[in-house]
Amino acid sequence: MDAVEQRQIRGEFMPLSILRAVWKRKLLILSTWLVISIIGAIVVYRLPAVYQARSVILIEQQRIPERYVAPTVNEDLSNRLNRISQQILAYEPLLRLIEEFNLYESERTRMVEEEIVQMLRDKISVSLVQGWAQRNAPAFQIVFEGDDPSVVAQVTNRLSTLFIDENLRTRSNQALGTAEFLTNQLEDFRQEVERQEELLREYRTRNMGELPQQERVLLSEVQRLQGEIVRCDTDVERARQSKILYENSLTSAQNSLDMLRQMAKEQARAAASGQPVTTSSGAIRLTPEQTELNRALEQLAALEARYSDSHPDVIRGRSQVEVLRQRVEAAAKAAAEEPQEAEATIPSAATGGADSEKIPISSDMAQSMARELDRINQLQVQISLLDDDIKAAQTRRQELVGRLGAEQGRLGRIPMHEQELSKVVRDYDISVRNYQALLDKRIEADLASELETRQKAEKFTVLEPARLPEKPIRPDRELLMLVTCGAGLVVGCLLGFGTELRSNVLLGEWELPPNVAVLGQVPMIQLEPDSAAAEPTGARSGRSTSRLPKRALIASSVILSVAALAVATSFYLGWISF
Repeated sequence: MDAVEQRQIRGEFMPLSILRAVWKRKLLILSTWLVISIIGAIVVYRLPAVYQARSVILIEQQRIPERYVAPTVNEDLSNRLNRISQQILAYEPLLRLIEEFNLYESERTRMVEEEIVQMLRDKISVSLVQGWAQRNAPAFQIVFEGDDPSVVAQVTNRLSTLFIDENLRTRSNQALGTAEFLTNQLEDFRQEVERQEELLREYRTRNMGELPQQERVLLSEVQRLQGEIVRCDTDVERARQSKILYENSLTSAQNSLDMLRQMAKEQARAAASGQPVTTSSGAIRLTPEQTELNRALEQLAALEARYSDSHPDVIRGRSQVEVLRQRVEAAAKAAAEEPQEAEATIPSAATGGADSEKIPISSDMAQSMARELDRINQLQVQISLLDDDIKAAQTRRQELVGRLGAEQGRLGRIPMHEQELSKVVRDYDISVRNYQALLDKRIEADLASELETRQKAEKFTVLEPARLPEKPIRPDRELLMLVTCGAGLVVGCLLGFGTELRSNVLLGEWELPPNVAVLGQVPMIQLEPDSAAAEPTGARSGRSTSRLPKRALIASSVILSVAALAVATSFYLGWISF
């Protein structure tokens, strides 16, 4: 049966065929497995150990409640951690850290600084602690990896210190910067408030008396001035009426004086001729007191008909009538006595006594004429005083009218000033409110800055410092050894199975079709070396794996297995290190 027919007979490898091929090539598989396992063990145990240190930093909240002191730093925790991480993991800080702990000493001889810094940056990780909400996480961790456990722990603790210091510095700078900014803004607002105050003061000074809050005062002043003008008009009218009365009295007094003077002249002529004294009408002559009393009664009757009893002119007229009555009674008593003639000077009524002549008259006549003259003088004085009062009242009225016009003008300008003043006051109130609000914020910023200075605000505290790692995190040598051994076994099996597949031989009767009968089995024949040359080429290729003695192959496999096991045990126990 040739090879073509044999391939047609074998449709697929059966499990027994696979087991037969593996068993037939067991020495090759075992040798491959041992070689790969030994090489893998050497490579695995030459891998450098990587240690990891972890430091947990607690975020302590502000100790004073925020309703008393509001913090000025309200940045999100993740953003703040990213910003602090960028500052600490920058080029210069990492370079100082490398120089401080003498990191990557061998790498620095063949790599540039940027590569060394990037290598260190890749070994550092900062993350929030798992198990808490990301936004309100109260802790975060710093992880560093390296090949020296002592240096790894020191670097991790140093990074924790850098994070704490950077957070304090950043928060203090932000609080101080906020307070400084608010202080500068507060100064600007203070100047604006002072400017608005000055504008308001100047406006009120410039428009004093015309401001809206003075409207009631102006209305009261206008009403008062109007009342004063009415009183002035009343006083002028009263003075004019009194002047008319006094002028009438003056005319009557002058007429009486002229009559007395005429009577005195007639008495003088009668006395010289020895005739009785009568009036020109032949009636009995009245005394001057009676004549004056009658005239006063007539004036009083006219006043009472015009004014009430409480009017000053009526009261004054009644007093004058009473005085005249007393004079008439006194004259009547004097007339009862012996009359005595005397030479007296009769004044002129027209000139008020300036042009006078000496005529012998009785003493009663002289007294009556003197009284009339005195009355005329008093009336003239009263009229002169009334003229002065009228003039003063008119002057006063003109002054009041001018003041009333000025006050009414101010009152009319109040609506215009009210609009202007409301704008100035509104700007001033807005400036004051802004200034007060900014002042409150500045006070809060100062308190927050004081909290940051005294470390009473939110801060970072080391909750778990980095400890010296006792076990590397990688590589996992046991797992790698298992993988290497498994890979070596798989490679050996594949190699043995592939070799058997290339030989293209039947591995057993189970590979024959079901209708093919097996007549017999020929065992494997071991040929001597001399007869091997006489065998055909096909027979030698079928027995290529049997050229070496079976015992030599088994012995070499056992020796290799023992050597590989010894090397692996030495690596595992630490007897051999690279």
